[in-house]
Amino acid sequence: MAEPIPEAFLRAFPPPTFAEVTGDDGVTHAAMVAVLEAEFSVAGHDPLARPRIPNDLMERLAGRFEAIDEPHPYDQLRLVGGILEHELRVIDPDSVTLDDLLLDRVRARGRGHELSAILLAIGAADRVGIDLELVASREMALLAHPDLGGPWLLAPARRWELVDARTLGDPDLAWICPHEAAAMWLHLLMEHAMEGGDRMLAIRALDRELELPMAGPERTRLERLHTTLRLRLD
Repeated sequence: MAEPIPEAFLRAFPPPTFAEVTGDDGVTHAAMVAVLEAEFSVAGHDPLARPRIPNDLMERLAGRFEAIDEPHPYDQLRLVGGILEHELRVIDPDSVTLDDLLLDRVRARGRGHELSAILLAIGAADRVGIDLELVASREMALLAHPDLGGPWLLAPARRWELVDARTLGDPDLAWICPHEAAAMWLHLLMEHAMEGGDRMLAIRALDRELELPMAGPERTRLERLHTTLRLRLD
């Protein structure tokens, strides 16, 4: 498991900004998760200002994932699911608040929205060389192993049960790239911020979503929404 990065190193080599990460065509889910957490944490981009969390979820998950000694992707995914069932609880969608979306808070509390939970699990697995990916539709988000030939996925809403994708009845399930995952998460954050009356946070989330590579009607729609929110704020 990775040791904490020395402060002197952090001062000399600060972490990349959101724009730097999102501008990288080869960005990984883990890198995107890290920059999203930094962008919307209390401490912001300054890693030295972030309080160290006792018994941190990411370190705990990475430590347990590192102990997985199964070469086959199916067995790796099955064991990852067993660990997540005990370490990371998923909140019912109807009960989700901002705290259940914000990555630093989910990380501190060990519970949250299924998408935030999946992104943190991917980040922790990446630390120890286990490759996990996001599969999602408009209705659900699931955790997958890209090297697994069969359609097996971990369903966070089912206590991380290993399920056959063909039984889920959702033809729109697809592999989600890091840019798409960031857009999904940011849009959820914007919607919940609006519901909670936090227009500043909603605009920040929308600002970052517009920094992601997109074009056509979707960008036009987001730009119009951004203008509307700005006018309401003024």
